[in-house]
Amino acid sequence: MAEKEDKIDKSSDMSLLDEEADDIAAVLLKSKMSSQRVAVVRQRRINPAMNKVFSEVYNSRGKLNDMYRRKAVNSLHITESVPEHITQLDFISLIPSELRTDQRIVIDLVKRLSEAARHRQRIARANFIYRNEAQRLSEIFRECAHREDQCIRLAKLISDVRTERQWKGSMPSVEWFLRRKKGVVTSKAEKM
Repeated sequence: MAEKEDKIDKSSDMSLLDEEADDIAAVLLKSKMSSQRVAVVRQRRINPAMNKVFSEVYNSRGKLNDMYRRKAVNSLHITESVPEHITQLDFISLIPSELRTDQRIVIDLVKRLSEAARHRQRIARANFIYRNEAQRLSEIFRECAHREDQCIRLAKLISDVRTERQWKGSMPSVEWFLRRKKGVVTSKAEKM
């Protein structure tokens, strides 16, 4: 009889140990897994219809699918001055309804789409400056031989345009114009 009680005690102890091991394994697994692996695990748990939508939004590396990102950002009609601030945009409407039930996915998509929208607005603003301030850009690159001087004058130009146009939010970097310096100088020379 004592042997039977020992077996019962041992088996209940073993089940407790198994549960603890499962909990510990789950914690370790979560701490070691990258966001990509979490996305894959989450993807396996969802139904096939939701899985299809998920794969249209995210690529295999866990990043936004290029087609989805382009389509979503294009639908926002972002220009150099619209919207006044990225937070005014409605990103939730761009998220497929099947994915809106998972709050983590919604937060992740809003974050990624807002980054893409900021990037699009920076490019639009840089192109605006590139087109409308070609004379000043050309002067900066012609008159300033040193990169440091070019950076200072470009930063001032960007700041002046920002103030003049009353833009808020993301602006193009000085580096963007430095990388395209050759295009500014050659396009100006072609016009003359």
